Formats: sequence, structure tokens, C-alpha cells
Amino acid sequence: MEVKARALREEERRKKLAELEEQLIEAETTARVQAWVESKVTDALGSDVVQRSLQQRLEQERKLLEQQVHEELNRERQLAEEAERGRREAIDQQKLELRKLEEERQQMEQAVKAKQQQEDEHEAQRRFAELAAKMREADERRRREQQQEKERREKGKNRVDAGRPKFSFKLG
Repeated sequence: MEVKARALREEERRKKLAELEEQLIEAETTARVQAWVESKVTDALGSDVVQRSLQQRLEQERKLLEQQVHEELNRERQLAEEAERGRREAIDQQKLELRKLEEERQQMEQAVKAKQQQEDEHEAQRRFAELAAKMREADERRRREQQQEKERREKGKNRVDAGRPKFSFKLG
């Protein structure tokens, strides 16, 4: 049993050792491959062909970015122009509304003045008619008074003449 246990332990130790060797070889291989890849990448990046390719790509990206910026600026300018146009149209609309309101106010003012003038004319005509009626009444009263005075004088003359003898001839 002891021999079997030792053999088992020996077998386990060999397996562990083999695993460790395998891991070590794998790590070393990975490190070498990585170093080789880095070396190739560094060499490739350092080559003129890759440098030119990178330069071309950078220029293309720069041109694309400039174009996008230019387009965005144009969009913003157009939006600003549209906003300004809208603002001007709104101002023009407000001015038009104000003109209409002013015209309406003036028309109302003229209508009020015309109505007041018409009322004033009617009042003046009424006063004139009253004055004319008073004048007619005064004229009529004066005529009656004159007529009454004339009649009274004639009656008085007739009374004076009534006491006198009437001659068939004239004196004088």
C-alpha cells in the first residue's frame, strides 16, 4: 500500500510538473510571439508605404471633417437666415396690424366727429327754428298791438268826431 501510495504521489507530481512545464512553454511562446508581432508592427509602421497610407487616411479624414463642419455651418447659417426672415415677417405683420388698428381708430374718430357734427347741426337747426318761431310770435304780437292801437285811435277819433257837427262842405 505504501508503494501504491508513493507511486500515486509520484504520478501526481509528474502530472503537475508536466502541467507547469506546459504553462511555462505556453507563456514563453506567447511572449515570443507577442515580441515578434510587436517587432513586425513597429517595422510595418515605420515603413514608407504605411506612413503614406496613414498620411492619406489622415488627409481624407481631415477633408471629411472639414466638409462636415462646412455643411453644419451652412445649416446653421440657413437656420439663422430663416429665423431672421421669420422675425422680419412677424415685425411686418405687427406693423400691418398696427396700421389697420390705427385706420380703424381714425375711422371711428371720424365717425364720432361726423355724428357730433350732425348732432350739433340738428341742435343749431332746432335753435334756429325756435328763434324763428319766437320772432314770428313777436312780429305777430307787435302787429296785433299795432292793429289794436290803430283801432283804439280810430275809435277815439270817432268819439271826438262824434261830438262835432258834420258839415257838407269843407272848412279850410
